[in-house]
Amino acid sequence: MDYWLGLDCGGTFIKAGLYDRQGTELGIARRNLEIVSPQPGWAERDMPALWHTAAEVIRELLTRNKIAVGDIQAVGISAQGKGAFLLDQQGQPLGNAMLSSDQRALALVQEWQKQGVPQTLYPQTRQTLWTGHPVSLLRWVRQHQPERYRQIGSVLMAHDYLRYCLTGELACEETNISESNLYQMAEGRYDPALAQLLGIGDIMPTLPPIVGSAEIAGRINAAAAKATGLLPGTPVVGGLFDVVSTALCAGLHDETRLNAVMGTWSVYQRHYRQNHRRFRPPVCLWSPRRSRQIHCARSQPNLCRQPGVVLPTMGAAGLRPAQRLGGNAAEGRQQPAVCSLPVRLQRRTGPERQLPWHAGLPPARAFGTGDL
Repeated sequence: MDYWLGLDCGGTFIKAGLYDRQGTELGIARRNLEIVSPQPGWAERDMPALWHTAAEVIRELLTRNKIAVGDIQAVGISAQGKGAFLLDQQGQPLGNAMLSSDQRALALVQEWQKQGVPQTLYPQTRQTLWTGHPVSLLRWVRQHQPERYRQIGSVLMAHDYLRYCLTGELACEETNISESNLYQMAEGRYDPALAQLLGIGDIMPTLPPIVGSAEIAGRINAAAAKATGLLPGTPVVGGLFDVVSTALCAGLHDETRLNAVMGTWSVYQRHYRQNHRRFRPPVCLWSPRRSRQIHCARSQPNLCRQPGVVLPTMGAAGLRPAQRLGGNAAEGRQQPAVCSLPVRLQRRTGPERQLPWHAGLPPARAFGTGDL
């Protein structure tokens, strides 16, 4: 029998799933993931530990379900977006990964906001600008850890790193890297001018080639086979930004449905066929200027995706985020919003009401009763 193996790396858990040709789930294995917080507001992940845990859940899944590894046709990965997983020039982890919930670049992003940088970026990237973006974290490292910055050999995100561990091949998957603010959305490529604008023009040589979601990006190598139990040579595809994968799994194959995600982040999203069209379904996300929407590269032919990040909800697994990030809920509520432009949830059925929820809030803030 033929099987497909999926690996999902989120903010709090990593899961491996087994599926048949019809997409029927046949088994799941999962583990908790630790968030490392050496300073208040920092959210990091031990990269070797992440790979070790990923290998463990894959091996557990195969063993528990008594699967002949030769029946695994391919491996795909979905993972939390943004953040920065850095490798040195020898291909080894360069310190801990910085997650999308990391707040260390707050002052930097606020300064960019004062300078109008987000408004300059948006026509090119169709992205807002906040602390968890790779560009924000890279600029912070350049300013505060210059020696580490000079050692950067590759800039990856979570599923790029896990794919690298499985295959030894370096690549950035399109649905994720397209939301990095290093990607020219209209042309579908990296843009050195964007990096230059953000003060990290010298980072361009460290950006790996871009790979498509369904494109074979590599094959299980000998080291990964030993760690996971998978067969050497098994294909590994580019994978997906996890929020994009939820849209596909929820059946958003056309423009008629809206998808809501509640996890480490809460997100509303839809597909649409015309680039950057104004979004007005019964429930929609918009900004005060109404031209500011967040987009990513296509995950299906002729379909683009429009997400809107509402609030981070890191407690989805019952974990208090303020404690995990080295602070407390009261401190979290005092922190300012960290988004280029406020995003509002507008209900267009019945009396119109607007809730001023900001994208990119410090995670603890979602737990202040006064905020909701």
